[in-house]
Amino acid sequence: MIAAILRLVLLLLPIIAVVMWLRWRMRTDRTEEEAVQEVATFRKLLVILILVGVGAGVALKLTDENTGAPRTKYIPPHSENGRVVPGRLVPADQKPKDTQDTDPESDNPSEQDPG
Repeated sequence: MIAAILRLVLLLLPIIAVVMWLRWRMRTDRTEEEAVQEVATFRKLLVILILVGVGAGVALKLTDENTGAPRTKYIPPHSENGRVVPGRLVPADQKPKDTQDTDPESDNPSEQDPG
């Protein structure tokens, strides 16, 4: 219940801030020239913020090195000897070192082909 209220507050907070700002702007006496200047400044700031956001997104996308190269296979995290081995990327033609080569038809490891 608290999480739902917090989400609602976080959703409504920017809307309330904009409404308060608009009411403040309407109550202050400004000349036409000042109002045009304020709008121009706001537009410049908005364009700069959008460019910074897009630039940050592109930079994060270009520097993300954990996406894996072509022909790689992801080995998910698993438990080995009582400890968790983190997930990793390996070449698709390379067999993972710590996974067992099991025969899909046999559930008994003693019946597996050792070679």
